[in-house]
Amino acid sequence: MKNLSACIHRHGMMDLSFEYSREHKHIGRCLIINNEHFNGQSRRFGTEVDGNTLRMTFRMLGFSVRMEKDLCAADMRRVLQEESVEDHSEMSCFVCVLLSHGDQGLLMGADGAYISIQSLASTLTSHHCHSLQGKPKLFFIQACRGQLMDSGVETDSVEPEEEEEFAGVSEALEEDFLCCHSTSPVTLHCTLDAQIILVVAKDVTLPRLNLDSVIFLGGSGEPSCRPVDSNSGFAIYQFAATACGTLMREENDQLIYENKMTSSYEVGIGPRGSITRDSFYEVSLQCRYTGISVKALLVEVLPVPPPFGADQPGPLRVELRLGNGVCASKGCMEESVAYTSYYSQSDYPVTKVLRDPVYVEVRLLERTDPNIVLTLGNCWTTPFQEPTSMPQWDLLVDGCPYMDDRYLTTLVPISQDVDFPSHYRRFILKMFTFVDIQFTSPPQETVYIHCKTSVCQPSAGVSCEPSCMRYKRDVSAVKQEEAAVIVSSGAVRIKA
Repeated sequence: MKNLSACIHRHGMMDLSFEYSREHKHIGRCLIINNEHFNGQSRRFGTEVDGNTLRMTFRMLGFSVRMEKDLCAADMRRVLQEESVEDHSEMSCFVCVLLSHGDQGLLMGADGAYISIQSLASTLTSHHCHSLQGKPKLFFIQACRGQLMDSGVETDSVEPEEEEEFAGVSEALEEDFLCCHSTSPVTLHCTLDAQIILVVAKDVTLPRLNLDSVIFLGGSGEPSCRPVDSNSGFAIYQFAATACGTLMREENDQLIYENKMTSSYEVGIGPRGSITRDSFYEVSLQCRYTGISVKALLVEVLPVPPPFGADQPGPLRVELRLGNGVCASKGCMEESVAYTSYYSQSDYPVTKVLRDPVYVEVRLLERTDPNIVLTLGNCWTTPFQEPTSMPQWDLLVDGCPYMDDRYLTTLVPISQDVDFPSHYRRFILKMFTFVDIQFTSPPQETVYIHCKTSVCQPSAGVSCEPSCMRYKRDVSAVKQEEAAVIVSSGAVRIKA
């Protein structure tokens, strides 16, 4: 609660009444969701006091306050959707306080089910809530971000000008969202005797961070730069402020020590680009000493959201979309339900974890001739929206999986539950990210999927299907009815 209150003060919540009172009748709207009791989970003692204190604080600030208690995951989203259809035109901002159990990027409902914070926040984007367009939407989250017990460290608060920039909380790309967590997966402590202590949760990345791949500016040669302690959940680094390549400089009577922790990764090299499916993590750390005062600052390297990449249907009217169906019963085959529902345009950029399956479907639109066949030539990915941009990584070559990828793309047979199965193509790739083979820049956090498509008419005794026993298809078997068209997906972003 102390950390949450400090977060509110640091981001200027106490000044909102002065900034907006001249312009709006009401200061803003505050929604507090306070989960204390959980099915099969421990009770969150003390959260009732926290909730009542927050309600009283925001009312004193002139907010209209709504308090909800012990909501299941689905009801948490429902309550925010109810707020999204309210008229907030007289409000200057919206504040949501979420008090619950949680995990990395997730909140737990009273029913024990998880829901993503991004999913909750996205209900208030300008697409869903026009009356909050251009207005601040602030989320304060008091919940665990992992399975570890955080005993905390005592340190000075960070000055406002030293705050790290927030990269976004909602799935949509909007600049008026701000999110404060009361806990962090990475903790830095700078001691008065010039020791740097860094505690890193291994689930700070997905897949989990490999400690063997972690180096500081001084490289991995110094034994003192290895973890002094670790278990299945976290690692503790402790070294002198002058060790592990730490840089020292003076600024305005301050002595500043700076270092950077970076993880390495295995790289796959292709003819037009390089990729990895390993986690990448980078954090810059800084200790500032002024007399007997010590300040610590962490800045995580987070992906910068790119613009939305629209489909390019072309004259053939071809669509590339990503399946998002999820198994709801035991024994269900993910592949069989993934293509029962799809991401809509407002869902992009879609967020994935490295090595997650990405279910791709390409289909013909507005055609009813059962004798024509949709064919795929090459399918590839780029870190930028333009299909011809570089670098590139092949997924399919002449309709067949690219053989030099350790994680082969999987071709999926088309089920008979769709009209005109020959008008569809489906395949599954394992999520990756582009990297600079010279290691001069961090990995690109976003990929776009592109496919070159055409329509073919089978001739007697010749199929339009690729023969993937050979590396290249017998192109003479394909009689193209119309010119080939390139179709692209929206942005698919690595979860940070």
